[in-house]
Amino acid sequence: MNWSALEALISGVNKYSTVFGRVWLSVVFVFRVMVYVVAAQRVWGDENKDFVCNTAQPGCTNVCYDHFFPISHIRLWALQLIFVTCPSLMVVGHVKYREKKDVQFTNSHKGTHLYANPGKKRGGLWWTYVVSLIFKAGFDTGFLCILYYVYEGYDMPRLSKCSLEPCPNTVDCYISRPTEKKIFTIFMVVSSAVCILMCICEMVYLICKRVQKLIKKKHEANKRMFVENHELTPLAKPRAIQEEATHHPVPHTGGPAVPTGDTPQPHMEGPHMEGPHMEGPHMEGPHMEGPHMEGPHVNQQLLMVAMVPQLKEGSMDRDKGVPPPGIMGVTVDNRKEDIMDSMLLQQDYTAGVMTLVILSNIPPGVGQEAFQWFHTVDTDRSGFINLKELKQALVNSNWSAFNDETCLMMINMFDKTRTGRMDIFGFSALWEFMQRWRGLFQQFDRDRSGFISGTELHQALAQMGYNLSPQFSETLVRRFTVQGGRPGIQLDRFIQVCTQLQSMTQAFREKDTGMTGHIRLNYEDFISGAITRLM
Repeated sequence: MNWSALEALISGVNKYSTVFGRVWLSVVFVFRVMVYVVAAQRVWGDENKDFVCNTAQPGCTNVCYDHFFPISHIRLWALQLIFVTCPSLMVVGHVKYREKKDVQFTNSHKGTHLYANPGKKRGGLWWTYVVSLIFKAGFDTGFLCILYYVYEGYDMPRLSKCSLEPCPNTVDCYISRPTEKKIFTIFMVVSSAVCILMCICEMVYLICKRVQKLIKKKHEANKRMFVENHELTPLAKPRAIQEEATHHPVPHTGGPAVPTGDTPQPHMEGPHMEGPHMEGPHMEGPHMEGPHMEGPHVNQQLLMVAMVPQLKEGSMDRDKGVPPPGIMGVTVDNRKEDIMDSMLLQQDYTAGVMTLVILSNIPPGVGQEAFQWFHTVDTDRSGFINLKELKQALVNSNWSAFNDETCLMMINMFDKTRTGRMDIFGFSALWEFMQRWRGLFQQFDRDRSGFISGTELHQALAQMGYNLSPQFSETLVRRFTVQGGRPGIQLDRFIQVCTQLQSMTQAFREKDTGMTGHIRLNYEDFISGAITRLM
C-alpha cells in the first residue's frame, strides 16, 4: 500500500475541512479504520470455522451459517468505509480542478489569477462540500440500517436455533466469541453514529454561516440604500445647488412641479454680469442669487444647470458591495448628466428642477470631477482641504473612515503649499492618486469583500515588481489588520502599506548604488531611516 499517497490524500481532505470535518476525519481513521485493521479482522477471522451445530447432517451447518450471517461484519464494514470516505474526494477533485483552471487562466492573462484562494468554500465548491456531507451521512445511516435489519439488531447471541433444510429438526448452533464480537459491533455502530452527528453539525454550521452572511449583506445593502437616499444625496450635488436649496427654498403648492399651458415657462433675459452673481429668471417665488465660490486663482462665470433631484436607481452596484457615489475612495458613476459645460435652457421638461447656479472656471491641469469634489469636501469654504475635512470625505467599503495615519500621509504628500493643507492643485493630484490605488485594490480584491488578504497582497506586490515572500505579505496583513476586526486590510491600510513600501524601496535604492540588492548600514544610518519613517 502506498502510504505516502494516502497521507497526501488525507492531508488534502483535512486542508479544506472545517473543525467538524477534521473531527470526523479523526474518528474515521483512528476509531474505525485502525480498529478495523488491527483488531476486528482477527476477531471475525474464525467465524465460519468455529460455527458449530449439534448435528452431523451434511450441509446443515453451512445453511444455518448462511442464514445467521448473510454477509460478514468485516466485509460490510469494509464497504461502509469505502463508501463513506469517497465523497471527500469530490471536494479534493473540485479544488484540483479550480487550481488547474486558475493556472490556465494565469498563463493566458499575464499573471492575473482567476481565484484568489481556490480552496475557499464559495460558489460551486460550497455546494460540492455540502453534497459530500449529505452523501457521507447518508451512507453511514444506510449501512447502520442494513446491519440492524440483516442481523435483527446489534446483539450477538451465544446460541441460535436453526430448522432449515437439510437439518433433520431444530438444531442448536453456537457462535464463537459472541461477547467480543458484540463489543466490537457496538463500538463500530457508536463510531458511525458519531460520524453522522459530525456531518450534521458541519452542515448546520455551513448553512447558518451562509445565512448569516446573506443577512449581513442584505443589512449592509439596506444601510447603504438608506444612507444614499437620506444622507448622501446632498453630497452628490454641487455646493451651489445645496446652498441655493438651503437659503432659497422653492415654494411648493402641493402639486407636481411640471409646467402646464397655464403656467408661464421660466425664461432668462440674459446673463446680467453683476460681480459674482446673476439675477435669476423671472419666476414666481423668492429671488435667487448664486453663492460666492471661493478658491485660489479662479474666475467665476454663470452656468444654467439642470439637476436631477434624486440619485438614479442602480447607481450603486449593491451585489458587489460598492457604496453609492458621493464619497471619495469608492466607485463614482459618471455624473456628466448632472453638470453641463454650457448654458442650457429646457423649454419642455417633465422631471427635474431648473436652477441657476454659479460654478467656477476649472484651473488648468485640474479635472472636472476633482474640481467638483474639492468644493464638496471644502466645508469651511477656505479654498483648502485640511486633515479633518479629508478624513470626513474618505471611507472604506464598509463605511468606516480612513485612519488618521493614512490621511496625514496623503496631506503631507500633496501639500504643495507646505501649510498642512491642500489647495485645488494638490487635491487634484490626490484625486488621481486615489483613483489609481482604488483600481489596484479592486483588481486584487477578487472576492469583493472589501478586504485584501495575505495571498491577495502578495499577488499585488508581485505585480508591482516586489520579489517578497508570502510570509512577509502575511506579516504585513497581520500588522495592519484593525484590532478586533476581520483579518485583512482595507483600502486605507492598503494605500498606507504600499506607499510606505515604495518610500522605503526608494531610500534603499539610493544606498544600493551597485544595484546588488544588498546594502551596509551603520547604526546611525539605520536609526535615522527608522525615525524618518516613523515621523
